[in-house]
Amino acid sequence: MHRDKVAKRRTENLDYLDIHKFVYSLNIMRKKYIKRISILYCLIIFFYSLTIAQKKEPIIFTIKQLIQNNKIKEAKKKLLRLEKITKDKNRLAEVYILLGDIESDYLKAKKYYQKVIKLQSSNSEFLDRANLNTGKLYFLHSDYDKASVYFSNALAKEEHKSNPDALYWLAETYYMQRKYHKAIKYFTLYVEVGKDTVKLEMSILGICNSYYSLERYNLASASFKELIASGFNNNFRDLSLYGLGNCYEKLEKYSLAVDYYKRVIKEYPFSNIRYKAEDRLLAIYNKDKELVDYKEILADISYDFDDYSTKKDVYSIQLAAFIKIENAQQCKKKFEAKGWNPYIFHKIVKNKKYYAVALGPYSTKEEADISIKKLKKQSIDYMLIKH
Repeated sequence: MHRDKVAKRRTENLDYLDIHKFVYSLNIMRKKYIKRISILYCLIIFFYSLTIAQKKEPIIFTIKQLIQNNKIKEAKKKLLRLEKITKDKNRLAEVYILLGDIESDYLKAKKYYQKVIKLQSSNSEFLDRANLNTGKLYFLHSDYDKASVYFSNALAKEEHKSNPDALYWLAETYYMQRKYHKAIKYFTLYVEVGKDTVKLEMSILGICNSYYSLERYNLASASFKELIASGFNNNFRDLSLYGLGNCYEKLEKYSLAVDYYKRVIKEYPFSNIRYKAEDRLLAIYNKDKELVDYKEILADISYDFDDYSTKKDVYSIQLAAFIKIENAQQCKKKFEAKGWNPYIFHKIVKNKKYYAVALGPYSTKEEADISIKKLKKQSIDYMLIKH
C-alpha cells in the first residue's frame, strides 16, 4: 500500500512538472511573438508615416531643389500656386519664407516676411527666421532702428543660447547706431555661441573698434591682440596690426606704434592698409624726426606698389599724381577703361607722400617711346621717369 501511494505521488508530481513546463514554454513563445509583432507594428507605422509625409510634402521638396538649382521663376510659380491651396498655418509660413528668400524686390520680400509674423504660426523657427530676415532688409537699407526691433524679436528669452545670427546682426546694428556698449555685449555673446569663423572674426573686430571708439585704447589693443592670436583665417590681420599701431599712437607709445605700422608695411605690401600705415609713419616722422627714421623704412620696404623699384634702369611714364590713394585708384580705372594698363606707385617729395599713376615699367627708353607716341595722339599729358 505504501509503495502504491509513493508511486502515485511521483506520477502526480511528474504531471505537475510537465504542465508547468508547458505553461512556461507558452509564456516564452507568447513574449517572443508579442515582441516580433510589436517590432513589425512599429515598422509598419514608420513606413506609413513616411508615405504620408511624402504625399504631403513633395511640392516643398521639389521647390527647394529648384531654388538650389537657381530656377527661381519656376520655383516662384509653384509657391504662388501652393499659397492659394494651403490652409495649414505652418505650411503657409514656410511658403511665405521661401517666397521672401527668392524675392529680389525689397518691399515684396518684406511683405512676405510680415505675413509670416501675422500668421502666428506654432512653429517658432519660421517666426524667428521671418524676424531675422526682415531685420536684415532694414539693416541693408540703413534703417537701424527698425532693424534692431526685428533682430530683438528673433531672439528668445535666453539670448545667448538662441539664434546666433540674430545676436550677430543685432550687435552690428548697435555698432552702426554708435551704441558701442550694447554692441560689445552682443558681439561677446556671439563669440560664446557662434560657429561661423568669418562672423567670429568680425565680432572680435567689432569689439576692438567699439572699444577704440569709446577711447578705451588699452581694452581695444587687448582685443586686437586676441584677434591676431585667435587662430581663425586671419582675414583682418593687417587691419589688426594697424589698429594696434593706432591704439599705441593714441596712448603716446610711439615706439610700439611704429613697430606695428612697420609690420603692416612689410607683411602686407599689397594691402590698402599698407598705405594708411605709411601715412601714420610719415605723420609721426613730421611730429618728431627722432622717433622714425623714414629713410631707413623706405630702404627696408619696396618703393612702389608692384615692386618695380627693385629693377635697375627701368622707365615709367607718369600720367598723374595724387595725395590720396582713392583718387589715384579712380584715375587708374579711367585709364584702364581707355585700354591702358597703368599701375600705382608712391614717392616722397619734401616729406609728403604722393600716389602716382604710371605706365610701364619699360626696360628701355625705346619701349617707353612707343607708348609715348600713342599718348601724344590722344593728347594725354605725361612725364617720363627713370628709376
